[in-house]
Amino acid sequence: MKAIIAAGGRCSLDLLRDIYEKSGDDTVLIGADRGIDHIISAGLSPDIYIGDFDSRSSHDPIPASCKIIKLDPVKDDTDLEAAVMLVIEKLQAISKVIIVGARGTRPDHTMTNIEMLRLLEDAGIEAFMIDEYSRIRVINEDARLRRSDTPFRYLSLIPYYGEARVSLKGLKYSGEDILLRKGRGLGVSNEITGEECLIDLIKGPVILMETSD
Repeated sequence: MKAIIAAGGRCSLDLLRDIYEKSGDDTVLIGADRGIDHIISAGLSPDIYIGDFDSRSSHDPIPASCKIIKLDPVKDDTDLEAAVMLVIEKLQAISKVIIVGARGTRPDHTMTNIEMLRLLEDAGIEAFMIDEYSRIRVINEDARLRRSDTPFRYLSLIPYYGEARVSLKGLKYSGEDILLRKGRGLGVSNEITGEECLIDLIKGPVILMETSD
């Protein structure tokens, strides 16, 4: 099973519809607080609405079939984190999560939302944060990317912790046992040159970002 979580940041409704249509019938659609507005505005029917209900911008009614989980507004976690923990702890049949609406005008939220990818990855759940300009995930193991499978031009690898080591093949900047240090630019703005590329993760994890201008 898959889950799509819509958070309350900037969200392309066309992208949300496209992701949902390609995800199949076994997909759970979750609105994290204001993210419910994105789902309804896209003409989709949410399965779960979770949040403290303090940031909705629309008065569109919630479908009767939607499960509602109201959180205390005085809490230590964000609404998106609560949605992620719901997937990890309660929806254990979920093997893949796509998060949309996780970027916008709040860089503090964007950085925290990337941390949610690590929580899901550590739980054995494949997870992506997607918008029109990027696809982001955290990887703990080797990865293979086909150029035909990505609409994005650039590929960047950023150490999750202080440093990481990778060997790269099929990229404009390839090499063996490359040391990536957090806070340094090495690993940013690479490009796939062949049909596919291989990321051999020697020491991780790393944040893998596919991006376009």
